[in-house]
Amino acid sequence: MSVAQQPTPSSGGPGGHGARRADRRRRTRIAAGAGLVVALVAGAGGWALASNGDANSSLSAATGVEVSLNPSATTTPGESTSPGGGIVAIPGATQAGVVGRPGAHPVSTAAGAAPAATAAPATSAAPTTGPTAGSSPAPSPTDDGTATVPNTEGSSVNAAVNTLGAAGFQNVDKKFDCYDNGAVDAVVRQNPKGTKVAKTTRIALQVQGNDCTVVPNVTGMTEAKAKSTLNAAGFYWINGACPSGYTSQVTGYTPTGRRPSGSTTVTLTLTCAAPATTPPPAKAPPAKAAPATAK
Repeated sequence: MSVAQQPTPSSGGPGGHGARRADRRRRTRIAAGAGLVVALVAGAGGWALASNGDANSSLSAATGVEVSLNPSATTTPGESTSPGGGIVAIPGATQAGVVGRPGAHPVSTAAGAAPAATAAPATSAAPTTGPTAGSSPAPSPTDDGTATVPNTEGSSVNAAVNTLGAAGFQNVDKKFDCYDNGAVDAVVRQNPKGTKVAKTTRIALQVQGNDCTVVPNVTGMTEAKAKSTLNAAGFYWINGACPSGYTSQVTGYTPTGRRPSGSTTVTLTLTCAAPATTPPPAKAPPAKAAPATAK
């Protein structure tokens, strides 16, 4: 018995159409597999970004992509294609960077999972600056660095320093001494005052000391009387003296005016006179012998 050989189908026959359909299905499967790989890589990148972002942002571990390998599968917008009804394919929709295509299901979030939040960029706090303790305040845009020096003569030294500081003058020099007038710890003289100068100018204050006493006038007194008067006023350091037994009279003294009594030395100018000397008594002439009488 002879068997008839089947003719080989040509490319233009029915068998050729079947081969082309098989080839298209194979290419579609390859394209779908590549799309699945891309979607998985994108999902993994989103997971890494969410892990490194804000602590409050999250990415659900249930997120996934379902891709249909059947090129003939179509999805009607709004129709559920999963058994659970939780995955809806919307052609052309974008979710987590994956573009929906017919037959592909976009990324879905598990029930109860919070949507991914975008971390706000961190902002660094602007540094704050301010004046340091003891430093002069920085001049304002309209301040040329000069001011009129207030006159503080007659004020207490503490009040004077505060007044000058409020006007912008921090460089204040205080010299305590005894002056002819002014209360204790009061500013007697100030330099400069009442003029407009740079705020860095040195302001000199002369302040009345706390142990100042006027040196009493002892001119015309004897040495003993002058020293007694000076001691009573608090001046115990005194120079000037006449020899013992001489008469004395004060013709001048230094210093004068108001001085620190505990540390000032007063020098007396004296006129000293030697005491008058008494001449020795005259000697009596020797007695003459009586003339001899004749016997």
